[in-house]
Amino acid sequence: MNENSAKILLIQSQNKDPYGKILEKLLSGIPTVKKAIEAIKEDKRVKDLQLLRYWKAYHQENKEYRKRQYRKKNPFKSKAHEKQGSNRDTEAITNPKNNFKKITITKIGGI
Repeated sequence: MNENSAKILLIQSQNKDPYGKILEKLLSGIPTVKKAIEAIKEDKRVKDLQLLRYWKAYHQENKEYRKRQYRKKNPFKSKAHEKQGSNRDTEAITNPKNNFKKITITKIGGI
C-alpha cells in the first residue's frame, strides 16, 4: 500500500493518529485500519509481558541481597527469633485450632 492510499484510508476511518503508528502499520502491509490498531495493541501487550518477565527475573535474582540488607537494618530480637526466622512471637504464629482444650464430661452415678 502506498502512502497516499494509506492516508485516505486513515481519514475515511476517522481515527486520530497523532504519532503516526497506524499509518506506519498500514505502510508495512496491513490492509485495514482495524487490523492495524489490533496489531499495535498486540505489540504493546507483548512489550508489557517482556517487561514483566524482566522485572520478575530481576527481583528473583536479587532476593537474597534484599534479605541481607533488611537484616542489617532490622536484626533479630533474640536467638530464638533467629531460629524461628522472624521477629514475631511464637504465640501469634501457632494454629488457633490447637489452642482449644479438649473437655471430657464423665457421667456420675450412671446417669
